[in-house]
Amino acid sequence: IVAGMLLAVVAQVGDFFESSMKRRAGVKDSGKLLPGHGGLFDRVDGLLSVLFVMGIVLLILRLTEIV
Repeated sequence: IVAGMLLAVVAQVGDFFESSMKRRAGVKDSGKLLPGHGGLFDRVDGLLSVLFVMGIVLLILRLTEIV
């Protein structure tokens, strides 16, 4: 339950980070595939941040031979 809660926070932070990058660049939609939805990347930015964090966690666990 705690891991799920932490990953939900990571997903939200990833979404906010990507939105701030788009705001700084002056881009409303990052693509044309899903018009009005911020583009395809806007649909998966939370997932990308979660996958990145999980990859780092698994790498650290693998290097310390816990898993």
